[in-house]
Amino acid sequence: RRRPPAERTRPQDAASTRTEHHLVARETHFRGFAPGRYWVGVEGVLEDPGTCMPVDECFELRAATVLPRRTTRLALDVKPRCCAVLVKLLWSRKGVSDGAVSLLGVPDSLRYTKQGMARLEVPLGTHRILAGSGDRVAEAALELQTLRSVSLEIDLGASEGLVFKGCPPAVAPYLRGDLGAALHALRSDGQQQLAQRLEAEIHEHGGQLERAALLYDQAGDSQNAVRLLLEVKPEHSGYVTACERLADSFEREGELEMAAARIEAAIDRADRGRVAALYLRWSVLLERLDQLDGARGALAKLGEIEPDHPELAARSEQLEKQRAGERTRVQLPSDGEGYDADTDGSRYQLLERIGTGGMGVVFRALDRRLRREIALKRLPEAMADTPTAVTLFLREARAAASLNHPNIVTLFDADEEDGQYFITMELLAGATLGALKRRRGRFAAADIARVGRQVCEGLQYAHRQRVVHRDVKPANLFLTHDGSLKIMDFGLAKSMEEVRRATTVIGGTPYYMSPEQTRGDTAGPPADLYSLGVTFFELATGRLPFTGGDIAGDHQNTPPPDPRDLAADLPDPLAELIVQLLAKQPAARPASAADVASRLAAIASEADASSVAQRIAASPAD
Repeated sequence: RRRPPAERTRPQDAASTRTEHHLVARETHFRGFAPGRYWVGVEGVLEDPGTCMPVDECFELRAATVLPRRTTRLALDVKPRCCAVLVKLLWSRKGVSDGAVSLLGVPDSLRYTKQGMARLEVPLGTHRILAGSGDRVAEAALELQTLRSVSLEIDLGASEGLVFKGCPPAVAPYLRGDLGAALHALRSDGQQQLAQRLEAEIHEHGGQLERAALLYDQAGDSQNAVRLLLEVKPEHSGYVTACERLADSFEREGELEMAAARIEAAIDRADRGRVAALYLRWSVLLERLDQLDGARGALAKLGEIEPDHPELAARSEQLEKQRAGERTRVQLPSDGEGYDADTDGSRYQLLERIGTGGMGVVFRALDRRLRREIALKRLPEAMADTPTAVTLFLREARAAASLNHPNIVTLFDADEEDGQYFITMELLAGATLGALKRRRGRFAAADIARVGRQVCEGLQYAHRQRVVHRDVKPANLFLTHDGSLKIMDFGLAKSMEEVRRATTVIGGTPYYMSPEQTRGDTAGPPADLYSLGVTFFELATGRLPFTGGDIAGDHQNTPPPDPRDLAADLPDPLAELIVQLLAKQPAARPASAADVASRLAAIASEADASSVAQRIAASPAD
């Protein structure tokens, strides 16, 4: 039977007896026992050999049978179950004597500080440590990979990690995990936003994901809102609502492709009373994406379900006009004469909208000063409301304008007019790799190698100029009619990130971001290579490597699937290159874009040789 706690500590000089040995190490011997059955127990405190800090208390009891004139060996496993974490609680770098700490989600882990310190027993894994005193609570993330004891400092006087302040009655219940009592105290104190976040946690733990996501959104925690909405499964009763709310968020962010995909998913699960409105919205999104055939198809489905829908006739007529080429366009005189360049005082005249994306709306426009057609991209209006983003935008645009390479879209100008920021660039004819993938499905290995080489050549040139793209994806890679690949939107990703940080709008999920970008670390050339690996994976298999609820967490921790599991005909060299590009650590990826280009050149040559051999084998004999 285990000793009571008061008797477990023994003086260091306690003498051992025939049946009881103290201060044992790896092995101890009991001698002179008659044959029979005995119980052997190990009890004590395990200490970290480096710090002498207590790690765990152990108690193990095993049966042993002693045979005549034989030695019986017994092995007992006393490996610690938890790691000792010594939490030092500070307030503006001074020790706190009346604080408490706990492990989030473990109510009985609450410990009070003694001389500003408290000890927690924490299992391996990723955890959130809570600390509180007075009127505030702070938290710190902790990842334990070994059972060696660690020390952790939490400063309640710093803003970093602060959960709330100014509400003493909420501190104790929050630390002990009584979120309901903490919620009541915060509401009584007028801290509505934090109360909503706590209520969101309660609903999340209860499995009410849509309600929790709404509360997270209202509390300004957009990341958790998106995470929960993406976790709602198709069989869940709230799946359609979750898809609609995600589509709202993606549309506000300008991610029209993801918005359309969510509405399409909702249609498959919606009841008859909601499906008509979903088809209409799907049609509008597809039209904005210039997918007119898909938009007409969505309206046709709407007509089958609800032929008398009040908006059906007008929408159908509008799409038919576009189909017949009756969209209003400004026709320029072929000789450049007869045009008044000062009609409205603006240098650029918008002629036609030609695209929409997360970075803004793109128009075909006329540069009145130089009398040439260009592409003009209007950036989201939120740009003007974020001074840091404006400064970054102008600086990054200047850096992008200095890039002169055949595989990078030429940037002409970056300016502001009437509070609207825009850039002008060369006008291209063709389609993005994203649009081509939607039309044709998977790319052949040879095609990936050919376009990939051009992407790498453009990236290598930019990286030599110390310019990082930060948003490499199929929608930003444009293939012209003559087969040239152009990288678009250099310099915009960083400034748009500042816009998203400054607003409470739910941002799009980082499907193409490198692990270091999702953590908020500095993005260098290896980040572009990781995004290129995601792009190659999608082109080769027809799907993204990660599409679950926690996209950022998957990019940081989850090994990517082997692309050959989804595309059995993918050549091994290309599959191995994709896997290496998707390495979690930047140092494990290829050394440079030039290195990737040389490997793609070899893959393209092998594919060409294979194609020639197949044609020869298939030709009739002479």
